Parts: sequence; C-alpha cells; structure tokens
Amino acid sequence: MGNPDAAAIVAAVIGLSQSLGIQVVAEGVETLEQWNILQHKKCDVAQGYFIAKAMNNARVPDFIRSWSLDRISSMTLQSGRQLAS
Repeated sequence: MGNPDAAAIVAAVIGLSQSLGIQVVAEGVETLEQWNILQHKKCDVAQGYFIAKAMNNARVPDFIRSWSLDRISSMTLQSGRQLAS
C-alpha cells in the first residue's frame, strides 16, 4: 500500500470495525506487503490472489486442508521480507 491515503482508509475502517465489534474482511489482497499491513492492523480475515486464485469448488476442501501460514512464511523467506506477527 504505497498510497498514504489508502493506508489511512484501511487503518480507519479496521479500527472502526473493531470498535463496533464487527469482523473485518479484507478483499483483494494481492501482495505480501498488503498481507503484512493487514496482519499488523489485526484484520480478521483476508481473501485475494495472494492467498489463493479462484478455483473449482471441488478443489476447496483440499485447499483448506493444505493451506497454512507456513506457505506464506516460505514466500516471505524467499522474498527476504518480514512477515508481520
């Protein structure tokens, strides 16, 4: 999120949602940078190409069983960037 206005909007929406006790879902997460920012801001749920591309519904159960943060951690190590905790 290189755009400061976009980052401010994301922070405000997450903060407002958390204050109201509403679960936050980030859509369209495409990069490690976006993922890290959302993790740092304590976003509840995310979806987008960074996590998985569109797939046939028959593949979803296998994807869910095999998906883990380890996959993202390995991408982080390959890119040399830090995974937010």
